[in-house]
Amino acid sequence: MHTLHRSLVCALIAAGSVASANSPKDPALTRAKTSAALAGIAATGKDCRDLALVGDPQEVKHLDNPSLQQTLAHVQFTLFAASADKSYDGTVLATIVGKDPNGDLRGNHHIVAREGTIRTERDVISITPTADKCIVNAKAKIFYKDGTGAFEGYSGTGVAEATLNFCGGAGHAVVYGRLCK
Repeated sequence: MHTLHRSLVCALIAAGSVASANSPKDPALTRAKTSAALAGIAATGKDCRDLALVGDPQEVKHLDNPSLQQTLAHVQFTLFAASADKSYDGTVLATIVGKDPNGDLRGNHHIVAREGTIRTERDVISITPTADKCIVNAKAKIFYKDGTGAFEGYSGTGVAEATLNFCGGAGHAVVYGRLCK
């Protein structure tokens, strides 16, 4: 099953990269918006980069455990550094892995690009229902655990806001993070 998951994500990355070649840049992917969103998050290392990520997640069923809630999205993201900015196309797989006694959810995210991966672990996600029973608003505190490839050695914290549709339609998510070595 692991190979099937990996093949599915790799195929989505390739499809997403082709699809996004003609997509306009989302206004959330600016240095100014990223800096404002991360104003309360301290840099905790020497080589720090600010991350801005946008995507339109859709619910997907887990292959081995149908009770796990997951979303999958093609994403565009930019890493802002003092010397240069670099933009990427990729895919994010988000999985709800637990629930706190206060009702907040815990989630893990896998951000996958051709250049490498970034993982988060036990992010704190607060859900607010809307008038539409299919749609919820989510706010999250993100805990970037590690990365591979171009993102190897980076970790940090961040924030996210999303509108999620659990009746089949796409939502929209904006994620920011301060990643340092």
